[in-house]
Amino acid sequence: MTQERNLAQQERAKAEQVVTLFTDLFKAADPKEAGGDTLNVYQLMDQSRQRIETALAAQPDVQAKMWSVLGGVYFNMGQYDQAVHFQEQALALRRALYGNGHRDVAESMMLLGDPLRETAAYDRADSLLREALALQRTIHGDAHIDIVRTLNGLALTIESKGAFDEAEQLLREAVALRRRVQEEAPPDEATLLQNLGEVLREKGDYDNAQSVLLEALTLQKKSEANHTPRSP
Repeated sequence: MTQERNLAQQERAKAEQVVTLFTDLFKAADPKEAGGDTLNVYQLMDQSRQRIETALAAQPDVQAKMWSVLGGVYFNMGQYDQAVHFQEQALALRRALYGNGHRDVAESMMLLGDPLRETAAYDRADSLLREALALQRTIHGDAHIDIVRTLNGLALTIESKGAFDEAEQLLREAVALRRRVQEEAPPDEATLLQNLGEVLREKGDYDNAQSVLLEALTLQKKSEANHTPRSP
């Protein structure tokens, strides 16, 4: 019990350090906190990199997590080369810490696959995502949101290589699995159906593409309606 309590305290301390780190960083973007001078987002990201590199040097597991978070921010900004760089750092650290059979390693492979695809490194993205998928299935079984995400990423990657039949198969598997996984996390069913519809359209299967895309649109409208505040 004492060992479990100590481990829990260590995990809480790590989480608190991460929260404090990023709270301080993003305060710098607030004109009220910065004395009227607002840092642009690229300056903020560079400051983030410096803080992660120095403040977390003695905690490589937390540092790996923050490299991954930073890589995700760059990915969302469309800065794919930078996203690859930071996801590579996260993956290297996690492999050094845990070996190749850990869930965090699988997560890093999955998160690295997406920016690799966007930089047209299709073969490496394909290889990493397949490796991540196999590891996730070993760790999580068949029903987990990370498996859905990896199936989607792999499908988009091999779609980019022109392998439309396998992309369709993977996306159909992802849709079926997403309907079993009740978790508020991306990708949602509508996104997967939209991706499937696009693959079907590229195959020339226009009737099925139209049907799937209409289903995706219906789900999107339903989701928007559910999240629209009611008037008093």
